[in-house]
Amino acid sequence: MEFFETMKFVSIEHFIRTNGDIFEFIVGSKIVEGIVAQLFFRPNNNLDVLSLEKSMALFKKMLDTTTSYCITSKNMKRFELVLDHTSTGLTFCQTSTIIDQHKEVFGNAKLVGLNDHIVNQYVRMGVAINFQRISNILNSPHVWLFALAVDSSTHRSVSYPDIQIHVCPNGSLEKLHLIAVSFYDRHNIMIL
Repeated sequence: MEFFETMKFVSIEHFIRTNGDIFEFIVGSKIVEGIVAQLFFRPNNNLDVLSLEKSMALFKKMLDTTTSYCITSKNMKRFELVLDHTSTGLTFCQTSTIIDQHKEVFGNAKLVGLNDHIVNQYVRMGVAINFQRISNILNSPHVWLFALAVDSSTHRSVSYPDIQIHVCPNGSLEKLHLIAVSFYDRHNIMIL
């Protein structure tokens, strides 16, 4: 129970080791290699393999262990802005354009150099960090039971099935959103 009482209102910054604007986060290799790399890419030719290598450049395998990757970024605020903007439904290109406009209006040098490729990397980092957080919660000794809940909604004529994990340590129900995927086609079994 203590775990969730102390973690209820904590933002992502609590889980990331920071040193000024530089931050690090440790993620398990199964999340990086199985979800972030393989789920988002289906390499069919050499171009896809090169794109995968560029997109995974921020994930460095830790030398002391083969089961973890270290994610490091030098600009925490830019990372936060990217996740905030993409979470509202903006594309990678739209996100980089809007943050560039922020840079121009406010004259903030920390926002310089953002493009859709960097946005892609930051979103991958956010996915890996959040899956690791969910993994840490589910592996906690305070969690002995969980349930999966599947729901669906529509936003701007696009359907989104939402998969949640409900955990209940010592009577405190927590709902963790695992994934929401947009469907632009009909809802048949082949798509699901």
